[in-house]
Amino acid sequence: MHRLLLIVIIFLACASGAAAQSKYDNAKVKADRFFQYKEWGSAAAMCNLMISERPELAEPYGRGIVAYEMLGDSVRPMELLEKAMRYGVPLDSVLTDVQRQSYAVGRGMMYERFMLQAARENKWMERPLDAYLLRYYASRRNGPQMVAYAQKMLKGAPRNIGFMLTLADGYMLTGQTAAACDCWRRILDIDPRCFDALLCLANIADLEGRRRQALEYFRRADEVKSTPYISSKIKALASDD
Repeated sequence: MHRLLLIVIIFLACASGAAAQSKYDNAKVKADRFFQYKEWGSAAAMCNLMISERPELAEPYGRGIVAYEMLGDSVRPMELLEKAMRYGVPLDSVLTDVQRQSYAVGRGMMYERFMLQAARENKWMERPLDAYLLRYYASRRNGPQMVAYAQKMLKGAPRNIGFMLTLADGYMLTGQTAAACDCWRRILDIDPRCFDALLCLANIADLEGRRRQALEYFRRADEVKSTPYISSKIKALASDD
């Protein structure tokens, strides 16, 4: 009798799970169609249905956020982000999907706007969002914002070489070569074998005609990772001596 009852319970649980998956899949098909035809209100409704069925998945949150953004609604995207966090959906997964969907509808700036708003209204996740904003500005080669956000991140992690490299890159994009070189030298104080910093300092010294310094940095870079370019520069600079 107990065994029969267990079988019935397992059967009902499986049937319930299959029904939920079926509802989710049906809503997803409709959401895809509504997105294709830019019917944002209906798309948002389907995303909400998907979330009610599978709240642990990231995709409906990202798509729902984009649909509401397209409707000009600045409240519901924040509510969806908070709900995703409550259900343990990784922030990275939500942001990745928001970025992908916003690019898919031809509104790449929406991704930036969403993160800026989220950082303003959710102080507890401001730092991770700032890290994503820094990555976004670096991908867009936005020098001033790279400098601003790298400096902001370095206040909490002053020896983070990744942030320092982005800061130096931002300085170069904004024409602040001396500041970039100072940043690369600080990196070498932390990690004397940082290849990127060594190569950048070597190239700057070479361009400015400081051959001995350029040769020193190229040789140090060569010890970390030898390349045909570095070998040719060492040969040329050494022959000039």
